[in-house]
Amino acid sequence: MTPLIGFVFLFLTIQNIAMYFEAEGYPKFISDIQHETSSMMKNGLPTPKVLFSYIAVYVSVLLLFYTFILRKNSSLSEAFLLGTCVYAVVDTFMYGIFRRTKYNHIPTLLYDIFIVGGVSFALSLYIYKEYKSMVSRYTPFFIGTFILSFIVGIRKVSAFENEYKIEQS
Repeated sequence: MTPLIGFVFLFLTIQNIAMYFEAEGYPKFISDIQHETSSMMKNGLPTPKVLFSYIAVYVSVLLLFYTFILRKNSSLSEAFLLGTCVYAVVDTFMYGIFRRTKYNHIPTLLYDIFIVGGVSFALSLYIYKEYKSMVSRYTPFFIGTFILSFIVGIRKVSAFENEYKIEQS
């Protein structure tokens, strides 16, 4: 398999792992904004709207990464900067447009901007550049880790959503 396919699943796995550690913050953030519980899950599974958004976001992010980092053979610092900026645009916009956001949401936003955005972009590029043949050879492994990390992430978000619904009752 081509190294690029392996890279896609490596990148998505790193993103899922990074987001796993912020799974508690986002349902609370969304609930505070909407004044109701988060609605990302239904019966323990992502809603079709969430799945569509997930796919659309990651197709866009991967196209950006390929166009501005991989194709141009960019540095790790450029990958970190692109990831940080992409996530900063989305997160600061979300934080700014909703009147119910609070200062206690800032750590979640900073984690998303610098870790999920910047660090995961740079780490994915580093692994890809240093271990390109391994990434290609172990593509099925990266596909499996992506699926596993996606399922584990879904279960964690679903658990936090259910817990937060009980707290709000």
